[in-house]
Amino acid sequence: MTVRSALYVAAHRAEHLAKALSTEADALVVELEDGVPADAKRQARAAGAEFLATTATRRTEVRVNGFGTGLLLDDLRAVAPTGVAAVRVPKVQSVDDVRFVARLLEELGSDAGVVPILESAVGIAGAVEIARAHERVVGILMGEEDLKADLGYGDRGLVAARSAVVLAARAAGLPAPLQSVWTRLGDEAGLRADCEDGRELGFGGRSVIHPSQVAVVHEVYTPTDSEVAEARAVLALAGRGGTVLADGQFVDDASVARARRVLDAVAGR
Repeated sequence: MTVRSALYVAAHRAEHLAKALSTEADALVVELEDGVPADAKRQARAAGAEFLATTATRRTEVRVNGFGTGLLLDDLRAVAPTGVAAVRVPKVQSVDDVRFVARLLEELGSDAGVVPILESAVGIAGAVEIARAHERVVGILMGEEDLKADLGYGDRGLVAARSAVVLAARAAGLPAPLQSVWTRLGDEAGLRADCEDGRELGFGGRSVIHPSQVAVVHEVYTPTDSEVAEARAVLALAGRGGTVLADGQFVDDASVARARRVLDAVAGR
């Protein structure tokens, strides 16, 4: 099933972990990094690992602490035995960063995938190589707040970087990436508009920091009934060797590929 939303859950907050499974998010991301204060890192690691090991009803991922923090190895050791689907690695700068984490997971006996998060000019510039760095890479993401700080960007400056991440993911044969989090809680109109922009750029969904954001993300990133009907019509016509829909739309390889993506997005829902 296509993931439209991934909810970050701060692992040091027991009440947040308990409530996470009652949300409508497609995936849960146990948060060990930015959302956890320094004096709660050890507690979060233990609680997060326990949650991951006992949660089988939802896709689970974890965001570990990054390079240079002195916490990465202990985080990986804690989550490796849990069956977590993927490890989100912050502030990835190079192919070597990805391969280092992949090798550690292999040594720890984990089957988890690796999801590099690109949060700097260096990371974005190397996006294609990073996306292709290792067979364990199952997706790539961008961290927009850190990227804006690195480049001195405002929101409008993100378009090129967003496009670079989408292109890198597709060039590497990875799923359409999820957008970075929307940090302005309460600004539903802004969230919706930004999600609509993201969908136009080729993103497949969004990471979120609060359950209240999930509904908007799903609304934007779930194909409408009319889009699904049109996709089915395109595939039906293509299967019969037709070339033009009733509304005059030309059916070619590109429209067939788009139609398949639409139907893949609603499969299992």
